[in-house]
Amino acid sequence: MTDRAPATAAPVPFPVRLGWGVGSLGVAILFNSYAVLLLYYLTNVVGMKVQVAGLLLTLSKLYNVVCDLPIGLVSDRTRSPWGRRRPWMLAASFLCAAAFVVMFNVPAAAGPEAASTTAYVLGSLLLYATAYSMFNVPYMAMPGEMSDSYHERTAIMSYRVIFIQVGYLIGVGLAPRLAKALGGGSTGYGRIGWLLGMAAGIAML
Repeated sequence: MTDRAPATAAPVPFPVRLGWGVGSLGVAILFNSYAVLLLYYLTNVVGMKVQVAGLLLTLSKLYNVVCDLPIGLVSDRTRSPWGRRRPWMLAASFLCAAAFVVMFNVPAAAGPEAASTTAYVLGSLLLYATAYSMFNVPYMAMPGEMSDSYHERTAIMSYRVIFIQVGYLIGVGLAPRLAKALGGGSTGYGRIGWLLGMAAGIAML
C-alpha cells in the first residue's frame, strides 16, 4: 500500500501499522530528549545565560508554529513515485538526526557569550524545528489516508501511542543518565546527541 492509495475500509495490514507506528518512536525520542536536556545543556554545559538560552528556545518554538502550515501545504501538493508524504519524511529523518547532533555539539572555542555561539545555537534550533515539522506534519496526515474506517484509524493510532511511551522512557528516563554515564559535560552531551540522534533517525527511516 502506498500513501496515495485510495482510502479503504479493508483492514490495514499489521506490517503497515507497525511500520508507521515505529516513526513515533523517533519523534518521541527527539521531543522528550530536547525538552529534558537542551536547556540544561545550554546553560550548565555551554555556559549561556538562562535569559539568552530561553529566548532562543522561544524563538524556535514560534518559528515551529509558523513553518507547520507551509510544510503541510507543500506536502499535500507533492507528487512522486513514493507518494506525497514519504519523500518529506525520508529527507526529514536524516535532517532530524543531523540537527540533534549539531544541537548538542556547540563549539566551545568562541565562548558562551560570543555572537557566533548564539548564531550557531539559533541556527541549530531552526534546523531542528524545520526537520521535525517536515517529518511530523506529513506523518500525522497518513492514518487518514490509510483507511476511511474509524476503527481502522483508531487501531493504527494505537501503535503510535505505544511507541510514544517507549520514546518517553528513553528521552526522560534514560537520556539524562546516559549523558552522565558517557562522561558528562560537553563530552557526554555530545555523545548523547550522536547516540539519540542516530537512534531517532533510524526509527524514522
